Amino acid sequence: MGVLSSQAGVTTSRDTMAADQQITLRLTIGEPVPGVAYSLQNKKGEPVGMVVAGGQPLSFDVRVDVAPGPQFLGELVRREGPRGALFTLP
Repeated sequence: MGVLSSQAGVTTSRDTMAADQQITLRLTIGEPVPGVAYSLQNKKGEPVGMVVAGGQPLSFDVRVDVAPGPQFLGELVRREGPRGALFTLP
């Protein structure tokens, strides 16, 4: 299971997040299956940044734009609901 968190000590809340801000999200797979290739998925469903898992957790850093709402926008954000979603491929 992936966990999203902000990077570099950036702490934001829904009430204080500025519009038109860019942030980095870190998606971490804590116990990936060794030997399995994992990647992010772009808007077209294509794999991006493929990594073959070893015995350690895997992390993917993703830059996203924050729009009013807040809504998340970017090449790796897919419109799967009102705010968007990030996807990984096992």
